[in-house]
Amino acid sequence: MTRIHPNRSVSGVHWPVGQATALQNLVIEMSREEMTQHRGLWIESGSGGFMSDLTFYGGQICAFLGNQQFTSRNMAFFECQTAIRQIWNWNWLYKSISINNCGIGIDMSVQPGQNETVGGLTILDSHFYNTRIGIITSANAQSMPPSAGQILLDNVHFDKTPVAVQSPAGEIILQGNQRINSWGQGHVYTPSSRNYTFIRGLLPPPNKSALLMEGSKLLEDSKP
Repeated sequence: MTRIHPNRSVSGVHWPVGQATALQNLVIEMSREEMTQHRGLWIESGSGGFMSDLTFYGGQICAFLGNQQFTSRNMAFFECQTAIRQIWNWNWLYKSISINNCGIGIDMSVQPGQNETVGGLTILDSHFYNTRIGIITSANAQSMPPSAGQILLDNVHFDKTPVAVQSPAGEIILQGNQRINSWGQGHVYTPSSRNYTFIRGLLPPPNKSALLMEGSKLLEDSKP
């Protein structure tokens, strides 16, 4: 995409898809100009799905994503203004993503007064490096619907990334420059009550069988 003028709004891959589909082993390189309008991957609808081993360079938004549910692993982002713009989902699982030298890692926020559109993000075994803001979320205790805006971080390292999680207004929700064993945001139910409670903070790390581990990460492999 580097031969396309930076001012032109264009996407490398437009992929609104159904189930039993996958993207794998792709490199998308976009303009690194400050005024670039390039987007790498554009998904605004569908019911996925799986994607793996994707690498993005440059661009205004590397991955502009909205879909019912997805599993995405081994995605690397370099020098993007925004690595992932999550516009809606039921839940999206990210495993082993690497966000490097970007302005914003993941933006899942909505405009003031709007209902939350992202059901939830689960981020496992991932690394944010030299990125200004890791995650932007607009969800809070008053957000509607109550089931939306959930975040679960498990073994996520914010390295030279001063802000891990922030609101659109600039409130720092979770400080960066640290490794997060387990942290969550969202509404939870307790066994003794039918009412839900909004939580935001560190969580007890889940027990993981040694048989499922490869070093400090859950075992994984690419499809042949």
